[in-house]
Amino acid sequence: MESVRCFWRRDAYFMSEVGLENSSFPHSVEGGVCHEKGTPLRICWAGEHIPRKALDLLLRALPFCKERMELHVLSKGPRMTAWKKLTRRLGLDDRVTFHGFVEWEEAFRIMGRSHVFCITSVCDATSTVLLEAFSHRLPIIALDHCGFSTAIDDTCGIKIPIRSLSQVIEDYARSLDFLAAHEDVRQRLAAGALERCRHFTWESKMQMLNKIYSNVVQG
Repeated sequence: MESVRCFWRRDAYFMSEVGLENSSFPHSVEGGVCHEKGTPLRICWAGEHIPRKALDLLLRALPFCKERMELHVLSKGPRMTAWKKLTRRLGLDDRVTFHGFVEWEEAFRIMGRSHVFCITSVCDATSTVLLEAFSHRLPIIALDHCGFSTAIDDTCGIKIPIRSLSQVIEDYARSLDFLAAHEDVRQRLAAGALERCRHFTWESKMQMLNKIYSNVVQG
């Protein structure tokens, strides 16, 4: 977006390739869940188990966490066996649950009981699961690149800069510890996630397109 403004001196609009129906977000939880100090912070991760989803970044971050963590991994794929082996090698068997493929209702139940959603994808625009996490009032921790850089802001999540592998892993751990220790901030981001979700309904996209076309027509 900044490049468009720089080179063409025109306003740019972010429009993700995915969206939600504007039906008051039926999966959202009124008030969300609370994280009680001293109990594990429940993390949810979902996506196909393939290299570009990079779940191993999150797995490698967990041993650096000072607070208690509990990771719930949804779906499966070719990298599932390797990631399970990494989990055992890191001594995380008691902290990581691989649920595999589950029915939508069960997936949403797991999301609804979580405190935070982590995205580790290194090569995606945005994703439907991001919007589903928003609709469950889940603060997002994701890499600061691709579409996630624009879809996520400081009202609804934490973006991890990319400078080195070790820095990314340490920043995931640091961000998780911060949210585990600051429930007031986590709750603020949770409320912001649900509000942010409203920007990504198909209805809001149509309104944006109508505005763009109207501006073009009016010159």
